[in-house]
Amino acid sequence: MDTAEGPLGELAAGTPFLTALTHEFPEPSAISADHDLRRTAKDTAYRRVIHVDRLLTVAGIPVWLLTVVGGLAALVTGAVAFAPYRGRSRRRAGWAATPPVPPVPPVPHPLPPTAPPGPNG
Repeated sequence: MDTAEGPLGELAAGTPFLTALTHEFPEPSAISADHDLRRTAKDTAYRRVIHVDRLLTVAGIPVWLLTVVGGLAALVTGAVAFAPYRGRSRRRAGWAATPPVPPVPPVPHPLPPTAPPGPNG
């Protein structure tokens, strides 16, 4: 810093550097106090660190979306491909587990046949 005048000069008196500080508060109600600016115990070398978060994409499509859609497509394809085999095995298991129906014997008539009345009655 080249100036030693005014509030900025007073803040940087005896120190040729200044730390820049930026904050964004999406919720102003979350601010609980003012920033407290003070000198550090040591004048360490300045090193700029920039963090860049990028979404990993393939052909402009997010990789996480490709993974989820690909997994669902594989599940649906597997279910459709194995559906005929599952139905066939159920029918076979059903046929093997069901015993044959026994023939029903004829039921005798509960009353014996009657003869027409004779001459005595």
